[in-house]
Amino acid sequence: QYASSSYPQGLIQPKYIIYPRGDDEVIKAIQYAKKNKLAVAIRTGGHQYSGASSTYGNNIQLDLSNTYDDLRWENTECTLVTVGVSYSLRVFHDKLAAKHRFVPHGQCSHVHLGGHVQTGGYGQLGRSFGLLADHVQKIRIITADGEPKEIQRTSPNDKDLFFAVLGGSPGNFGVVTHVTIAVHRDEDHPLSRGLRIFYPYDRDRLKRLLDVTVRMANDNSFPADYDYCVSVLSGGSVIFPSLSPNIDDTMRTKFPGIFGKDGQFLWPAMIVVYAQWANLGGQGQSYNSAFFDEIKEAGGEHSTFCDEIKQAGGDLMGDWIFSNVREFEKPYIKRVFMSNSQTLEKDHWTDNVCDRIHEIQGNDDNGCDLAVQIQHFGGNNSRVYQNNDGSTAISWRDSNICCILDIFYGEKKSALKTARSWQQQNDACVGHPGAIFCTEDRRVLWGSHDLDLDQEHDHYFDNAGAVLPETKYKRLCKIKASVDPDGVFTPNGFCVGA
Repeated sequence: QYASSSYPQGLIQPKYIIYPRGDDEVIKAIQYAKKNKLAVAIRTGGHQYSGASSTYGNNIQLDLSNTYDDLRWENTECTLVTVGVSYSLRVFHDKLAAKHRFVPHGQCSHVHLGGHVQTGGYGQLGRSFGLLADHVQKIRIITADGEPKEIQRTSPNDKDLFFAVLGGSPGNFGVVTHVTIAVHRDEDHPLSRGLRIFYPYDRDRLKRLLDVTVRMANDNSFPADYDYCVSVLSGGSVIFPSLSPNIDDTMRTKFPGIFGKDGQFLWPAMIVVYAQWANLGGQGQSYNSAFFDEIKEAGGEHSTFCDEIKQAGGDLMGDWIFSNVREFEKPYIKRVFMSNSQTLEKDHWTDNVCDRIHEIQGNDDNGCDLAVQIQHFGGNNSRVYQNNDGSTAISWRDSNICCILDIFYGEKKSALKTARSWQQQNDACVGHPGAIFCTEDRRVLWGSHDLDLDQEHDHYFDNAGAVLPETKYKRLCKIKASVDPDGVFTPNGFCVGA
């Protein structure tokens, strides 16, 4: 479990861990749990930040990391594929790439499809192509009655369960085994290109790059083709070598002095920029370099690495995946917030967040490391926004910026106190009328930092499309009671209706 380093041992400690070989053993586990009044947690990759893919007490964890690892193309055009939830994102991408196909998804190679798709499937191409869950046409699920079912996006009889599974909280409604996904063809986006730049960390440079993010957010008509993400990683992160092929060799050539006498290179703190132009209009669309030029100007000179990649969408998607399991081998306190604010510039949010980052990054003696990622998803042309057809429970689609603020703390006595204090400052930037980032406390299921979904549901679920007085969460609770009346899939507090 990714979260086992950072949460009390008793919360992530199932009595039984079962590695089923297929449907029969999954069904037997469900039947055993019902008979003995136990609950079942479902794990595919184990990356849920707060450990919600695990359980405690006498309960069971179903580990599906190798159970459903099959893939089948559903048509001769190879535009519809059924895939098992046990695939990691790296393997899944490579399977599609072999047919020159792709779909938007996250960057983390070791995240598996099961939890990723049920929590939306946010990623680097989200603004231009939408979420991974937006592409799901059919779901195969084994519910608490032990019956495998296929539910379709377009079927009136399936609309409630389909809605709940995608965005309701992963594993709460049954064991998802397969999803059928509509994919994109490389040939439809042959001119797409990406921009990848690494800069030595500098507070003022970071502010200029984030000002570009805010200018995008302020322009609701910004073209759909563009995605933009700015990250900050403290020195020594194990992720750096996986961000670009042969990057260590490049650094050795450009900056031989930093490798030292032993030839071992410890990465300094860096700003990492990813930007894409998706070529949504295809072969006949002309590329305008103005946005990439704006980014380069904001970053200034002295980049350690700058790579403008001209290749089709699927190849570009593959380049954005990094291979490491986690950013730092330390415990953490994580936060992910969304914002729909149109006053970030007026409120000087970029100054505020850069000051908070520099509070940690500018002090080498605090025992803490940062992994920060700030990405623009919004605007009227964003596919995250446009794809909100009410068929899923995924919330906050009108947000323009996603802000991930993760702090990892070491063994130094004061490090945990520093990390907690820093996150308290971040928490103060959301959820009240004077909040500088967002007046609402908008969270996402994949980035949760608590284990009490029922108490905190207003932070995870909006009411877009809800027929009041029935809120989106009340609808989810009704669906949960219908398909899982005995609470078989309620293994912890991060569950609908728990």
